[in-house]
Amino acid sequence: MIDGWDQRLVRALTMLGFGLPVLSYLWFTLAYSVNVVVSDQFDDVTVIRAADHQFLPWGVLWAQHNETRIFFPNLIVLLLAHTTRFNIQIEEIVGAGMLLVAVTLLIWVHKRRSPDVPWLYYVPVAIIMLTLAQWQNTLWGFQMAWFLVLLMLALTIFFLDRSVLTWWACGCAIATSVIGSYSLIQGFILWPLGLFLLYHRRRSWKVAGVWAAVAAGSLAFYLHAFDTNAGNAYPGYAINHPVASVRFLLFLLGDVVGQNVHVGHFGNPAVVAIGFLILLVAVVTAMFYGITRDEVSGGPIGVALIVMGLLFAAMVTKGRMVFGDWAGSQSRYVTFDLMVPLGAYLAILGRRARRGSGVGGVWDGHVPASGLRSIGSVLSRLPAWGDRYALVGIRAVVGCVLVVQLAVSIPNGISNGRQTHAYDLNAANVLRHYQTTPDQALVFYLNFFAKPDFVRSRARYMQTHNLSLFAP
Repeated sequence: MIDGWDQRLVRALTMLGFGLPVLSYLWFTLAYSVNVVVSDQFDDVTVIRAADHQFLPWGVLWAQHNETRIFFPNLIVLLLAHTTRFNIQIEEIVGAGMLLVAVTLLIWVHKRRSPDVPWLYYVPVAIIMLTLAQWQNTLWGFQMAWFLVLLMLALTIFFLDRSVLTWWACGCAIATSVIGSYSLIQGFILWPLGLFLLYHRRRSWKVAGVWAAVAAGSLAFYLHAFDTNAGNAYPGYAINHPVASVRFLLFLLGDVVGQNVHVGHFGNPAVVAIGFLILLVAVVTAMFYGITRDEVSGGPIGVALIVMGLLFAAMVTKGRMVFGDWAGSQSRYVTFDLMVPLGAYLAILGRRARRGSGVGGVWDGHVPASGLRSIGSVLSRLPAWGDRYALVGIRAVVGCVLVVQLAVSIPNGISNGRQTHAYDLNAANVLRHYQTTPDQALVFYLNFFAKPDFVRSRARYMQTHNLSLFAP
């Protein structure tokens, strides 16, 4: 498409396309962040306090936080406490750095497999992943754990999808997957994602066996003394309400801009319709580009991201759909929900290399032998118009997501960023005067789900040890 364009114009558009999303995201982070501890971050203070009596307090580091363990984020919190006095703004900058590195790696690993794809075609990846719609993750330091999982996702693909997979690279991929798994329970999705890539790249059964064995061992160790009902008052609600669960899942996938829904209200039906289209695109993309093995192009990387996004949304549905559309509209889920349309886009970029003169040469439609040979054979014999219409549909939906990100997420993100900034400034004032602030205002601004005595004890510790906004 751009082969006939002036190369100076292409380079200028590429630089602007990458530069503007990066600069806008960094500006947003610096402009609206506040150095104040709120909500779940008071549990971080518990971790820091435990380290006063033990260098690495294993019991506190490994303890459950609701329905997950955040072992490695806890280690980073200890590091920040000893180097920055637990400055929340720096914690949020660290999260932004993790996101930027993850974006760079995902683009790099796909480009490594599809070298004939112009850099300009990767600009939508930066626009989607650096969206301001994820403002909750950006402006809440505690969400650094989510960006850590995203970084481990990118690193796992980086090590596992090398043209020649050495045991050293495999070991690094195993390490990054373990870190992701012990940073957030959704990090365990990295293991089936890894198996998917091992299948597509025709790795040996020995490598796949080691991968599966370490995954099983990691899960067994994780689940030891694990309370599966923690953080979920109605653990079987999603299973017992399948229709409502499907609707919630579609709403979650469709809410690509993190538009807030009030407690007790239903979200816009149009969002559910968008979610249905995104799910349909995911299924079609997986059928055309995720079943038959592809050893050379970047297409499987895109399908792997679809796997990540769908499984993440399914896990959120199981744990949060009981709270209604309000829970699904939380912008912190946007980061991983966007993996689905992003994966579809990267899959069709990989298709460009596969059909063209990229690494693997010209693809003639031959389906390699595999356990899914029958399905692959059917797909390979589909008329050319079937593949063409599928490609048009995928492009249309992904294009709509991109347009919505540019048109809606920017003003929506800035508006919510301003509100969050104003709220955090009030929270900072309350935290400074924690001793005299009434209980109702104390828990409203600082930690709605905690008791006033707990909040005051953690605030007193921060003041005594010069942490966060109490630092000189």
